[in-house]
Amino acid sequence: MALAVQLHEHYAIIASDGVEVAGRNAIIKCIRSPILCMPQLNAALVVVGSRGLAEFINMHTPPHVTGFDALVAALPSMISSALHAVHTRDFALDEASPRNIVVTGWSESAQKFVAYEVSGHDLSARARDACNTVKMRRIPAGKIWSNFALDSNTRALTGLDQGTGDDDDYNRLIRQIFAARIRYALSPDPIAAGTPVAGGFIKLAIVSRDLHRIWIPHRWEEDRVGATLDPDPAERLPEQFCAVHPSVAAGKRR
Repeated sequence: MALAVQLHEHYAIIASDGVEVAGRNAIIKCIRSPILCMPQLNAALVVVGSRGLAEFINMHTPPHVTGFDALVAALPSMISSALHAVHTRDFALDEASPRNIVVTGWSESAQKFVAYEVSGHDLSARARDACNTVKMRRIPAGKIWSNFALDSNTRALTGLDQGTGDDDDYNRLIRQIFAARIRYALSPDPIAAGTPVAGGFIKLAIVSRDLHRIWIPHRWEEDRVGATLDPDPAERLPEQFCAVHPSVAAGKRR
């Protein structure tokens, strides 16, 4: 799954796709959202690669966690417990370990929205010892943070390097997720390199102190569970989200 986050002082925006793929041929395993909003904590949690872990954390949040700062402090031990459940197949969590975990929300101590990427010895490691090394790494504000890298060609094709007068955070993040799909279309073997591939749909979430909203601005209607992810979509990519280039807008390989 492709994931992008942009932080501002008074709100945070999250963008993700909704497809999980497996193997070098990118067979679609499932289509789902990795975003979990936690309005009672002014927070949102994103888990890429593990379907039950976000729900596990949400259900097992300690009673003393009543705000985002307390959630951040408690997350390492909560995630360690959840990873242990995944590794030992407890609580029906018989699935792959997560590849990315991001949490964002309103920090009373900082008096602004902040975000953290969860890192560790290796979140995908099977050894139980890996569960004891979970750490929180602060995500810088301002620029878009994503769990994938883009080359200059892909950035140019999606217009990410050139803002327009009517551009906004939503369009930039939508184009960022489109770029993950386009990068796959232009790359000879991205699955082998572990590159996130966008598909299914694009979901946006905005988190502020008085608003939590999630919506889907775009779907790849041709994506189906059990099929190979097609980097040559039959539909034209919406021009308002992607800088128009004939080969990309038509969904063709170059």
